[in-house]
Amino acid sequence: MADLQKALTEDLSGVPFRTVLSLKPLIDFWTRLAERQDSAKGAVARVIAAEVAKVPELLEPLTDCSLTERHEDLLDLLMAAAFPPAISQHGYGAAMVPMQLRGFYATPPMERLLMTEDWHLKGDRVTDVSLTDGKREEVDMVLLAVGIEPNLELPKALSLPIEGPGVRADEALKAAEGVYVAGDIALHHHPLLGRAIRVEHWEVAKGQGRGIATSIAAGSSTPYAKVPYFWSDQYEVNLEYRGNASGQDQAVWRGDRDALRFSVFYLRDGVVDAVLSMNDKAGGEAGAKLIESRQKVDAKALGDSKVDLAELVPAGKSG
Repeated sequence: MADLQKALTEDLSGVPFRTVLSLKPLIDFWTRLAERQDSAKGAVARVIAAEVAKVPELLEPLTDCSLTERHEDLLDLLMAAAFPPAISQHGYGAAMVPMQLRGFYATPPMERLLMTEDWHLKGDRVTDVSLTDGKREEVDMVLLAVGIEPNLELPKALSLPIEGPGVRADEALKAAEGVYVAGDIALHHHPLLGRAIRVEHWEVAKGQGRGIATSIAAGSSTPYAKVPYFWSDQYEVNLEYRGNASGQDQAVWRGDRDALRFSVFYLRDGVVDAVLSMNDKAGGEAGAKLIESRQKVDAKALGDSKVDLAELVPAGKSG
C-alpha cells in the first residue's frame, strides 16, 4: 500500500486545483438517512452512523491509508451506498484517488481481474482500439458509453409487428393472437394516455407482467392502464417518475430547487401526462392522480406551492 500512501499525499503537477480524498460525502449520506425513523434503511443507517462516531478521524481528508486498513469492515459499510453488497460480489467498480488511476476500494471481481497488486488499473492507458472490420486505430482517449438495446430476435422470428425498437401492442399488451409482450420491447398503446409508449425500466416490466397474467387468467384481454412509474436513489436524492413525457410538453416546476425538493409536471394540451419528483413523494403521488384524471389543470396554480395540490385533483381521484 506504499504506492497508495504516496498517492494520498503527493501534489499533482499540471492540475490547477487541490485534490482531496474524503469519506465525508458518504458519511453525510448515511447520517441524513439515519434521520428517517419510518424505514428499514434508516435503521441500518443509524447503526453505521454510530460506528462512524467511534472513529471521528474518518471525517477528515484521508492522508494515511492505514486508517482504511484498520477499519476495513466500516469502510465496507460506508461504501455500500455506492456498491451494494448484492452487486459488489459480481459487479465491477472501484473508488479511485482523485485525478489518478489508483484505487483505494474495489469490488472483489474488479480487484481480482482489473487491478494490479499495488492498486493501479491494469495498463496505464488505452493506446489503440480494434474495430469490427479488423482494423486497429491509434487513439488518445476512449469514451465508454454503456446502455441497452431491446432484443427483437424472437419477435421478428414470430413475425410480430415491429415498429422502431419495439413490438406494437394493443391496450392489453397483446401483439398477436395468443402473444403478449412486456418490458422494453413493448410499444404499448396505453389506454390512459391514449398513445403508444415504450418504457425501459424493470418496475414497469414487472407491472406489465402482472397485467398480462390478469388477461390470461381471465381468458380475455384486459386493458393495462397503470400509470408508468420508476424510481432511483442517488445518495441523498430520491427520484420518482410517473407517466410519460416528451420534449414538446409544457414543464411546470413546483417546490424548492435549491433545497433539491421539488416536482416537475409535464402538461400536454393542459393535461398532466407525467411528473418527475426529487425528494417530493407527496408531489409525485398527487401528480399520479392528476395523470389518472385526464382533466385539464391550471398551470399557474400547479406551479404555486401555496396552492394545495389536493384542490387540483378532480373529485373521485383524491383517495
